[in-house]
Amino acid sequence: MDDQWLATLRCPFSGQNLRRMTGDERRALNEQIVAGTVFTRVGTRVQQPIDDGLCTLDGNWLYPIVAAIPQLVAAEAIELTARQSASPPVPDNSMKEVRER
Repeated sequence: MDDQWLATLRCPFSGQNLRRMTGDERRALNEQIVAGTVFTRVGTRVQQPIDDGLCTLDGNWLYPIVAAIPQLVAAEAIELTARQSASPPVPDNSMKEVRER
């Protein structure tokens, strides 16, 4: 992915800049996916390993890259904050308008 193009991309929810995920982040996230503790912003459990992705600069959310295309869908952002629960998060009410579009 071209660095100049990456610099133009933003998180569709917060407007933050995005950066490429590191190999260490990918390994840790995929371990958590196998453990069943990774969810999207709207509470759907992530079941497929992540090969690549773009993270928000604060490190809270990840947008997968699938077939070289960033999946910049706010409702499908993957939560990266530490979660040790097998229960989905309580849906964020601020996502209501995103789901209704």
